[in-house]
Amino acid sequence: MDQFDSDDDNKGRPGVPVDAGRLLTALRRHWRVIPTAIAAGALIGLAIAAMLVKPSYTAKATMLWEPPSDADPSDRSFLTQVDSIKLASNLKEVRRRLKSKATVDELKEKINLLFDGQSHLVVIEATDSTSKGAVNLANTVVDVFLNYQRTIGRDRGSERSRRVEADIKAAQAQLKTAQDAYEAFRKEIGVADFEVELRLALGKVDTLKQQIETSKVEAATQAAAEAQYKATLASTPATTVSTQSVSNPDATQLATVRVQLAEARGHLSADHPTVLRLQRTVESLEAKVSSSPGATVTGSSIAANPQYAAAQSGMQIARVAKESAEARRIQAEKALEEANVQLARLSSVKGRAEQLLSAIAAQEAHRNELEALNVRTRDQVRSAASDFRVVTPASLPDKANPSKRRAVVIRTPIIALVIALLGIVGYELRGLRVHTAREAGFWANAAVIASSTWPREQTTLGQLIDELSDAAPAVRGTTLVVGARVNEVPLAREIAYWLSHLTSSGVQRGIVGADEPVVGPDIGSYRPANAQAARGLAAPGGGTALIRRGSEALTVAQAWDGPPHGPSLRRASRLADRVLVVVAAGTMSCTEISQLRSRLGRSNGIGLLLVGLNPEFVKLPDRVGEVAAFWEQSAA
Repeated sequence: MDQFDSDDDNKGRPGVPVDAGRLLTALRRHWRVIPTAIAAGALIGLAIAAMLVKPSYTAKATMLWEPPSDADPSDRSFLTQVDSIKLASNLKEVRRRLKSKATVDELKEKINLLFDGQSHLVVIEATDSTSKGAVNLANTVVDVFLNYQRTIGRDRGSERSRRVEADIKAAQAQLKTAQDAYEAFRKEIGVADFEVELRLALGKVDTLKQQIETSKVEAATQAAAEAQYKATLASTPATTVSTQSVSNPDATQLATVRVQLAEARGHLSADHPTVLRLQRTVESLEAKVSSSPGATVTGSSIAANPQYAAAQSGMQIARVAKESAEARRIQAEKALEEANVQLARLSSVKGRAEQLLSAIAAQEAHRNELEALNVRTRDQVRSAASDFRVVTPASLPDKANPSKRRAVVIRTPIIALVIALLGIVGYELRGLRVHTAREAGFWANAAVIASSTWPREQTTLGQLIDELSDAAPAVRGTTLVVGARVNEVPLAREIAYWLSHLTSSGVQRGIVGADEPVVGPDIGSYRPANAQAARGLAAPGGGTALIRRGSEALTVAQAWDGPPHGPSLRRASRLADRVLVVVAAGTMSCTEISQLRSRLGRSNGIGLLLVGLNPEFVKLPDRVGEVAAFWEQSAA
């Protein structure tokens, strides 16, 4: 942006960046190019449709993704595997199997993938110039992909198996370390198997305790039996009546029961129920016999009392059993002391033993898990399968795809038309040069006072002077006429001459006809008498100074004859009331014109006079911006 531009100036820039009328004129000028381009595009489209656009067929094969139950069926995994269908390695294998000369990129263009993340269905569409070729392409892509999946599964399984085998070796080494530590511990405490020894020690202690208790009970029981037998011997006679005849039947039964009681006491304890029952029977019969005085004994014989003998034998047996029980108790107590010592010794190292045995058990379990996993992994490697299953293989399509020939025939002329239009516009805009008043006004951000085909058409000079005479005679102050380039300096001198001639000699504008303006006598062909006369109107010293005039003076037009830029030009520009810049149409770019304000050193009071206009653009606006404000401008 120019340093003299302001936001307000930019909001009100006159004109337009590119004059649409100029572009329309260019299109009219080159109108023959448009039908020629359309015709050429149509012919090219027909040729392309006939020779290059071939009929195509599309075959479809459908697969279903069925991941293992232990896998993660995520959408990301599904999309990754679907994208692998078009891997370059897979397409190269497809090309090798089909013996195709197409490149990998060409094969990729022939394959289209349709998939659904919800149902996990994948449709492979293959397009080829023949229906059989499309079917072969689709099925080959499926076969190559499934084989790729199986290969990936085998490779993945082999890699996992190698890792598992390495883990098994590490676990085996750790197990060996744990076993060596336990073996050293076992030798240190002097046992073959700690767990067995500990169980045996515990069992031995329990058994000995039970034996001691049993021996105590048995000894007590036998002691009681011995005491009872002693009491029985004390109360039982050594002899008894062996036979006896009685007339009382109760006495006879009493004798029989006594014999039975003596026999029972010989092999049963005193508190045995049979002994007690027979004893009660004897007591009952004795009571009856005592109460029956009529009973008499008819005869009797004396013999050894069997009850006494049985009691004596039982007492001896009880004494021997008691002594044996006491001996077993004493022996068991001694063994229990030894077993307790062994158990205490084993219990003191039980924690360490359990720790070592637990480490061995954990390592063995870990090794067994790894071995089982290795077996499963090897099975998977041997029977590696793809996660995809073919639902429907590709079959011959019923008909060819819709032809693209019509689209090619229609689009090619349109493309040719667009190219032609862009070419015409681009040619017209080459160099970004300014050709019309609206373009000059926009890029310079200044008013365009007038536009003329002069000096391209010499006869239009009078018309241009006539245009300037509308305002110049009534304006006061100094007008500095500057050529935009060195080539425009002579034109600026001539314009300055005529402006001064209008104000000083009082030439009046005549009637302008339809074809040729008349300003005074033969003004269109008038030239200054000599260059010195024109230069006399300029500032002395080659444009290095200007004489300020009072506000009551008439208009003074001065042509700048100094350098086209620099401080002298900017000073002369600031001393003048207004600056009229003569610009030749089509010779300056938009950037050059936009720098005029910087060259002149002022932001207002600048006007453009566009000369050398192309006759084709005379119908376009010749004035842009505030022309009246330019003529009314005065120096600060």
